[in-house]
This record gives sequence, structure tokens and C-alpha cells, in this order.
Amino acid sequence: AGRWFKNDVSKDEYAAHMFSMSVAWELVDDPEVRDRVRDVVTQVGDHLVDNGLRIRDIDGEVTTYGRLNALGMDDFPGFNALLALAWVRLAAEVGGDKYSKFYDDCLLQRAGEIACVPDETPRPYPEYLADVGLGLGCGTNWNNHNMAQLGMWVLLRSERDPALLATYRAALRDALWDTGDGREMRVQENSLYTFFYLVNRDPADPWPESEARAAICTMKRYPEHKAHHAVDTFAKYDQVCTGRSDDPMTDVVIPIDERRADNFQWIGNPYALEKNDADPRRVESPEDYLLAYWMGRYYGFVGADQ
Repeated sequence: AGRWFKNDVSKDEYAAHMFSMSVAWELVDDPEVRDRVRDVVTQVGDHLVDNGLRIRDIDGEVTTYGRLNALGMDDFPGFNALLALAWVRLAAEVGGDKYSKFYDDCLLQRAGEIACVPDETPRPYPEYLADVGLGLGCGTNWNNHNMAQLGMWVLLRSERDPALLATYRAALRDALWDTGDGREMRVQENSLYTFFYLVNRDPADPWPESEARAAICTMKRYPEHKAHHAVDTFAKYDQVCTGRSDDPMTDVVIPIDERRADNFQWIGNPYALEKNDADPRRVESPEDYLLAYWMGRYYGFVGADQ
């Protein structure tokens, strides 16, 4: 009573599904798995292409967080453009001509100026990537950080054109990794997204040695058990500002073992101040640690003896 259940599909939800489909398509050879991936990805591709980069519910209305068109006015243009580029490019990789044509002719405008997204003046979507909107200091949206990281992984792992790869790697560096606002992903000691950067960065850019070490240290400090333990970061860190939802924040990255337990810590705000009692009956699932650990093992950032 008194609560509203948001029962429509969002781009937040799509972000995780499409990331998992991208990883499965790249790494799993099993024909049954690849058929399932192709089915999911092409359904998403069909929906986006046929609905002008909008996610529509069964009633035909655009869902609450269902706009991927760059000028959808619900988020930063570069943020929406990144997700649209990523998911349509994955559909082109998996499903072929229909999606390749939309990617090339519409999102990249390679065939000349074509009006193909409703209510938008034609413009190549990569041009929007300078305005992803993640370097906002205390007002940063950490949920958007997560979605952008997952989307950029999909885009970089499915793109084959060298010039576009260079453009997207530059966006990874400048719009996601090192925005220069003092709270950029580079300094957040986030193991998963640091590994994302290490895998997909421009090879010509310097190797981020200290950031890579910090990511490994975060893995080492990760709590062995995921029961909810007592947390009081107010007692140790000073509040310096409030976040976009008026949540109190400090100005240093709070170590991961001092934060409240969660099932996916990488999505969280590492500057958030919290106070919670212990609740040993409440235990979170470990997919966040396992995803980062096995990615680190697969790419050689984490050794078998660690």
C-alpha cells in the first residue's frame, strides 16, 4: 500500500542484459548459447530500429526510462548516444544487414544526411560522445557511470572499424575514465571498471600503473562474507557536500570493506556516507566480486595465486 511498482522496461535494465550478451557472444562457442544470444540481441535491435531508439511498452507508450535517442531530453545527449551506438552495433555484429544499415546510415550518417530518428536533426552519434555527463563532481550520477561503462564495453568489443575504435577509445578515456572533475572513475579504485579500461584503452596511452594497483588492492580488501555488517562512515570521514539526491558525501574514496554490503558494489557511490546496523540474516549475492575476479584472471591482471 502506498507504493508504486515501476513495471516498465528501462535502458538501465537493458544495459546489463546487453553487456552479458556481448560477453557471451565473444567468449562462448556453444551453438545453443550463440543462438540464444542472437535471439535476445536481435529482438532488442528490432525494437530500437523500429521504434526510433525508444523502448515502448505493450501499450505503445515510451517507458519511464526508455529513451536512447540522443536528444530524448531525459539524460545527457552523449549518454543516450553511447547506449544507442553500443546496442545497435552489437545487433549489427550478431544479426547482420538490417542493423548494420541503421548503424551506418542513421547513427553514423555515412550515406549523407538522413533524417531517421524522430524529432532530431541528423547528426553522427559519435559527435555526441563528448557530452556523456559523468564528470559532475558531487552531482555525478553513479548509476549512469555503471550503464556507460557497460555500454562502452559492448561498443568497443563489437566495433571493427579502426577509425571508429580510435574515436570510441578516446571517449572511454576522456568521458568515462578521466573526466578531470576530481571524482572521475580513474580515482575511484573501482576494480571492475578499471579492468574495463585496462582491456579497452588506446594502447598508445600510458599504462595506469597506480590505478591498476589500486584496483587490485580493492579486490584484496573485499569482504570475505557478504552479510550486512555494521557501517558508520560518518564517524571517520567528514561530509563535504551532498549528492544529486541530497545524500551526504565525503571527498575521499571510502575503502570497499567499510561500505554497506550490496550485491553489486561497482555501481555504488564510493564517496557516500552511511550508517547502518549489522544484520547477519541479510546476505548479498557475490556476482560483483566474481565478475571482477574472473575478468581479472582472464586478462591476466589477477594471478592464480592471488
